[in-house]
Amino acid sequence: MTKICVSIAATSLQQLKDLLEKAYLADFFEIRFDFLDKSEIAKAIKIVYPFKSKSVFTIRSNTEQGKFSGNEKERVDPIKFLSDSHPLFIDVQISTLDSNPSLYEYLHNNSSSLLVSWHNFEYTPPDSELEEKMEKMKSYSNILKIVTMAKSARDGLRLLDLYNKYPDIKLISFAMGDLGIISRILCTLVGNSPFSYASLQKPIAPGQLSVKEMREIYERIERHFSCHVL
Repeated sequence: MTKICVSIAATSLQQLKDLLEKAYLADFFEIRFDFLDKSEIAKAIKIVYPFKSKSVFTIRSNTEQGKFSGNEKERVDPIKFLSDSHPLFIDVQISTLDSNPSLYEYLHNNSSSLLVSWHNFEYTPPDSELEEKMEKMKSYSNILKIVTMAKSARDGLRLLDLYNKYPDIKLISFAMGDLGIISRILCTLVGNSPFSYASLQKPIAPGQLSVKEMREIYERIERHFSCHVL
């Protein structure tokens, strides 16, 4: 059974409530706290708390096209605060962990389910660089997310190849952009990805499909294979 994680990028507390109500087709939620004002994070956590067991909490920096207005040091305390709620995963960029060793220690001691992520919004590096990045990331956690921009259809396939190369890692790996859409769909089918990401309405990442589109595609695939099995 495929799983869909809807990205919720609310800019107000009321919008956060509204979007959660509209996300009934999703199996999981990615809560983008970086879209909210820093002063509203505590109240936002209370709103999403009932959904924490199936939510990814993250505060993405502007270096990876996030909306957090402060610098890296100012982002550390809110990340710790999010981890105290013990969501399904706490998504932290590897650059943040590299530059803040005390943050990793805090998350580790807090028994947080750490999802280490890395994005390249410009291109997909050669396989050797992807594998080097993976090796570095897995020193922090066995739950990883690696996403790049597809410049060719082959790039998406190379991201999917990582599932075969790292079978013991809980991996989320696909390519962005129109050329990467197929890898978004297939990452839960050919790999061991716990879910793929979708939007509610307007995509917040290049090539991101809506949750409705993703659900329809997966249902068609499942019906196709069910018919052939029968």
